[in-house]
Amino acid sequence: MKIVGCYIIVILIIIMALFLYVDPDIGLIMIESTWFIWVPLAVLALILIWAGSVRENRKTRIDPKQLREEQQRIFEFENTTYPAIKQDCAVPNNAKIISVYGLEQHYAYIDNLAFNIFPLLKKYPPLKFPQSQELIELYKCTSIPLSSIDYFTVSGEIYRENKISGGGSNIGGALIGEALGGTAGAIAGSRLGTEINSYTITHDSRMTVLYYFENEHRNYLIFSYDDFQALKDLIPEKNHEIISEIQKRRLIQQSDIGAETKSMKEQIIELKELVDIGALTQEEFEAKKKQLLGI
Repeated sequence: MKIVGCYIIVILIIIMALFLYVDPDIGLIMIESTWFIWVPLAVLALILIWAGSVRENRKTRIDPKQLREEQQRIFEFENTTYPAIKQDCAVPNNAKIISVYGLEQHYAYIDNLAFNIFPLLKKYPPLKFPQSQELIELYKCTSIPLSSIDYFTVSGEIYRENKISGGGSNIGGALIGEALGGTAGAIAGSRLGTEINSYTITHDSRMTVLYYFENEHRNYLIFSYDDFQALKDLIPEKNHEIISEIQKRRLIQQSDIGAETKSMKEQIIELKELVDIGALTQEEFEAKKKQLLGI
């Protein structure tokens, strides 16, 4: 309060100084005739600013009693309620920890022929701890039957972008440095002008996506790219790479079974169709065709 008052006095002195001038006729310091209008307005503005800051401080001030009550709620939840919910959801000690896109970290585990995720305990800022009903919605187990899971895979890509900085106003040096690139570019550029620095920016949009069916609708969950290994450990049979390989072998076997009753031309056409739908690679097609032709 005293500090604010000092600020107001200093500002008033500055404002008064703005309205002072030296009268050339009498050689005395005078005050502008309009000072009595502007000074009260300036004072009023300062008072309003000060009152607003005081009100804002009162809003952000933490009530000690309210803070103690919340701390008690947090203690009870962390030590009683949360462990009970976690136990009801049968979260094992060896559960994987994964990052669900848009949410906090979760435990991931298999139980009752289902893929389950359960949120880890989150830390909240003062007076931001959720109410009881919100806690029920936040801390609950999500269970997806294994039979409803289609597959999981990696989506997105990673690429690197080379950047060059420096060179100053020496365009020739910059161009040579850019043409050579890397260390050689930096050396050449530095000889002709300001040193040119080259660096690489990595752009990684990869993520792990799990597709599943719920009420006949296809849904998905997005995890971080690093969680791909955790899903491989938990549900390896749902790995898209493994599923694709099994389907490919099955198609080849079916093709081999019907090969005895089909001409060589028909068999090659069928193999080409498998290539077109992505079930076979071009190399596998060529090897199979050579086998049929006896080459």
